[in-house]
Amino acid sequence: MGMYGDVAMIRTRSGITPEDLALADEAALAALIGHLAVQASDDVDTYCGRDFGLHEDVAERYDGTGRDRLMLRGRPIVSVASVEVDGVALTEGIEYEVLEGPGILERIDGTPWRRGRRNVVVTYSHGYTSPPGAIVSIVEDLVVGALTHAARNRATKGASSMSMDGYSVAYSELSRLMVLAPEQMQTLDRYRPIGGA
Repeated sequence: MGMYGDVAMIRTRSGITPEDLALADEAALAALIGHLAVQASDDVDTYCGRDFGLHEDVAERYDGTGRDRLMLRGRPIVSVASVEVDGVALTEGIEYEVLEGPGILERIDGTPWRRGRRNVVVTYSHGYTSPPGAIVSIVEDLVVGALTHAARNRATKGASSMSMDGYSVAYSELSRLMVLAPEQMQTLDRYRPIGGA
């Protein structure tokens, strides 16, 4: 969806200079860090099966289950604008309530969600105004690790220049260095979608 993490923070944490990677200047280094951060963010999104942006006024259709709970696809819930069952609007606090953390709409009027195919329409906002700190930290760690590894390799092996002519090759090599560690995957597992209600 986008980029989690801060280019300046990654630059500071890594301690890498343009000279360490044989780049032309700070702008080229910032561009490289930005591209790597986008790639690492995409990798995190793919692993988690979701993104960490804010999605406002999303209208989704759900099958009525005949039960009193309905789990929404987007979490965490920021707000619910409207809920309709078979075209009839329901009232929050009287007919249903929102359990924001787990992303559940619960009927509180003693009536289950009427069975039907795509008969419940929910318009709501979900996600994050800014990504969770753990997500940002993992993305930044991946990029810092790739940059420091590349700089170390260049220093010890005398690797060739990473000029703009070789930018795409250098970028693909660096992006392959960004692999989630088991402890990072364990942290990310908390943000993966879970089963139905």
